[in-house]
Amino acid sequence: MSLCLSRLRYIDLINNVIREDFLEFIPVHDTTGRGLALTIITQLKENGINLNYMIGQDYDGAASMSGHLNGAQTIIRSEYPKALYVHCSAHSLNLAIGYACQIQMIRNCMEELQDVINNETSQKAHQFLATIIKPDFILALNVTEKVFFFTLPLCKYLQKIDCDLTKAYDHVQVVIDSLNTLRQNAEVEFNLIFITVSKTLTDTILSDHQQFNSEYLLWKSKWVKEKEDCRPSSAFEAFLKCDSDFFPNIKQLLTIISTLPVSTTTAERTFSTLRRIKSYLRNSTGNERLTGLALLSVHHEINIDPEEVINIFKLQPRKQSFIL
Repeated sequence: MSLCLSRLRYIDLINNVIREDFLEFIPVHDTTGRGLALTIITQLKENGINLNYMIGQDYDGAASMSGHLNGAQTIIRSEYPKALYVHCSAHSLNLAIGYACQIQMIRNCMEELQDVINNETSQKAHQFLATIIKPDFILALNVTEKVFFFTLPLCKYLQKIDCDLTKAYDHVQVVIDSLNTLRQNAEVEFNLIFITVSKTLTDTILSDHQQFNSEYLLWKSKWVKEKEDCRPSSAFEAFLKCDSDFFPNIKQLLTIISTLPVSTTTAERTFSTLRRIKSYLRNSTGNERLTGLALLSVHHEINIDPEEVINIFKLQPRKQSFIL
C-alpha cells in the first residue's frame, strides 16, 4: 500500500490572499494512473469539493501521475477538461540543474563535496584538502557557484506557499535570459523562437474571441495611463485591482492564473510532517488519526478551544458515561 496526499490552492476572498491547504493523507492500493485518478476524485468529492471548479492539477514527473496517455492527470482531465496539468516547477528546475551537472568536471566536483559531507574522518578531510587545491576542482566550483547564483533565488521562490504563476514565469524568464548571456548564440536563437511561438499563440487566441479582445484592449488602456510603480506586478495583484463588472473575462482569467499550481513543494512539506508524526511509537496509527495529527501540525497557527473539543468528545456515543 502506498500513501498520497491532497491539498487545495485557492483564493481566500475574505482575507484577499492565496492559500494552499493540506486536506488529508489518502491510502492508495492501486498505483496505476487510473487507480490514482479515481482515488483523488473520490476523496475530493467526499470532502465536499465541487470539482467543476477545478482548473489545475500539479504533480511531479512520475509517469503514473503525469503520463499523457494513461497518467492520472490525463484521466482526470478527460472528466474535468478545465483541470490543466502543471508540472512541478521546482522539480523541473532540479532536473535542469542535474542535467547541467552531468559535465564530467562539474560532476566530479559535486560528488567530492557530497562525499565529504557524508564522511567526516581525518582521512577523508586529507583527501578533500588534496582535491580542493586542484585547478580542475577550483574551476568547476566557480562555474557551479556562478550558475547557482542565478538559480538559488528562483529555487527559494518556487518553494513559497504564495508562489504566483505569473511571477514564477517572470523569474524563470529572467534566469533563462541571464544564463543565455553566458552561453553561445544557439541559446539566444531558442529564446527568440520561444517568444515568437508565444506571440503567435496569443494572437490566435485573441482573434477567436472578439469580446475578450475588446475587453483586453480596455484593460490594457487602463494600465498604460498609470505610472509604472502603480501597475500590478503579479496576477494576484491584478486580480485584486480588477473590477469584475467592467472586466468579467479578465477577472476570470486572473482567477485561473492566480490559482494554477506552480510546484508541489507544499505537499512535500506535509510528507516531512508525516515523518515527524508517524514515529516508532505511533507505527500502528490509523489513517483518520494520522490525518488529524497532520492537520494539527500543518495548521498550527489556528487556535483550538479545549472546551469545544471536550463538548464534541462527550457527545459521542460510548459504553461509559463521560462526566466532567
